Amino acid sequence: MASKQDSNDPDVVNRYTGTGVTGTVILLALLAVAVVILLAQNTENVPFTFVTFEADVPLYVLFLVTALGASLMTVLASAIWRRRRRRTRNEREELERLRQRS
Repeated sequence: MASKQDSNDPDVVNRYTGTGVTGTVILLALLAVAVVILLAQNTENVPFTFVTFEADVPLYVLFLVTALGASLMTVLASAIWRRRRRRTRNEREELERLRQRS
C-alpha cells in the first residue's frame, strides 16, 4: 500500500508493504488446481443428448462448457443488475436536484 502523502512532493518516499497476493488470489489459484484435477480425472466419453442432437463427448468437455455457460450467465446478470442500480441512482440524484431547486 502506498503512503497517504502527496506523491508530487520530491521529499516524500512512498513505502509499500505486503506481497500483493490477497486471499482471493490464493482461493482462485486453489480453485483452478481443483478444476484441473477434476478435468484430468474425467476423460471418459459419455452419451450427450440435447433436443435431437446426440453425441459421445468426453466428460471434461461437458464440464468446461457448463462452467463457461455459468460464467457468461453470471456476467450478464451482473451487468443487468449494475445497469438497473445505476439508473435508479441517477433517477434519485436527479429527483434530489429537482427538489433542491424548488
